Amino acid sequence: MALAQQLTPREVQELSEEQFTTEALSERLIVPLAVDFDNPTRSEGQETVLPGESYGTRGPVPGSIIEISFKFAGSAWLFHSFASSQSSMLPCGEVREGELILTYTAPLHLAEERARQLLLDCLARDKDAIGVYIRSVNARVGEINAALPVAAKQAFRARKANLLQGQRIAASLDIPLKRRSPEDTRIVHVQPRRVALTHRLTSNSTSVPEWRLQEDEFAYILSVIDHMIAFMERSPQTFARMKEGELRDILLVALNGHYEGGGTGETFNFHGKTDILIRHEGKNVFIAECKFWNGAASFVQALDQLLGYTCWKDTRAALIVFNRQKNLTRVLTQIPELISTHPTFRRSLEAVSGTHLRFLLGHPTDRERIINLAILAFDVPDDLKIT
Repeated sequence: MALAQQLTPREVQELSEEQFTTEALSERLIVPLAVDFDNPTRSEGQETVLPGESYGTRGPVPGSIIEISFKFAGSAWLFHSFASSQSSMLPCGEVREGELILTYTAPLHLAEERARQLLLDCLARDKDAIGVYIRSVNARVGEINAALPVAAKQAFRARKANLLQGQRIAASLDIPLKRRSPEDTRIVHVQPRRVALTHRLTSNSTSVPEWRLQEDEFAYILSVIDHMIAFMERSPQTFARMKEGELRDILLVALNGHYEGGGTGETFNFHGKTDILIRHEGKNVFIAECKFWNGAASFVQALDQLLGYTCWKDTRAALIVFNRQKNLTRVLTQIPELISTHPTFRRSLEAVSGTHLRFLLGHPTDRERIINLAILAFDVPDDLKIT
């Protein structure tokens, strides 16, 4: 990946793998195409002369040029990048300021209804052809985007390994290192965000302080996840083929891009299959689990699994629900009912949003201990449902 080669040696040494991957995704992630075929606009007809041979007549015939425009979202260059590999029947058009513009000519020597129908038939064929092209391109985009995190990590590791190898060879020469002059040295003060913790002592004043994640920091972490989820929902083709672990890795990249790694380079990491953890002094202060929605029984099992991972001191937890079934509203209606009937349920808190619910639960091993639980649910469309 060329982006890894553009880093300075100091940047390679100071950046964590997750920070570089986050930067690479922000710069290289391709936004899939989506054309609004349902709300076209048109230009006024412009007079022109058409060759009669095209309509079985001798001599030129009068005509009208009409431009039909469709707004689109996504990376505009995708309209051109794969065109050569698609059908030669792909219509010609122009991409201009967020619009796809198709130009048509209507022969005016024909009956008005006949000329109109010819134009509509041609437009319908072109829309079908463009739709096929977009589905093909977006499928390829999804594959490219899904491979980006792995490619970025491999490129960064390779660049860092080469840099360290070169430094080791130079150091082995037993020749003093030339010092930089003061004017060549720049000091840059960077203040990365750290996980904010608070602590309290237990009744035994000689005991080790009990660390807790501050409420505003808990909210900030959940907001990072929320924003990444919103991005996933805006680009469904990109994430349709991803499994639980791959979706979790995307969230890890986003989270690690916001926090300093505390000496390890990885403030957020996973344990087991889909856990997301924040650890401080060897203890968990935040734990999350990512699961696909597969019905009520599966949800309760995922909740039990999350609670099973918590130790006595854990106070913050999140269950992130990926929905690939229809009707997210129904899922969000079921979740509070399932939580309220769970043996550990204490009370519901005010929801942050329609897809971000909050609850207080008793700890499985000690109901006097309270766990602040966040449930975040969102749609990840099934690969087979992308059309």
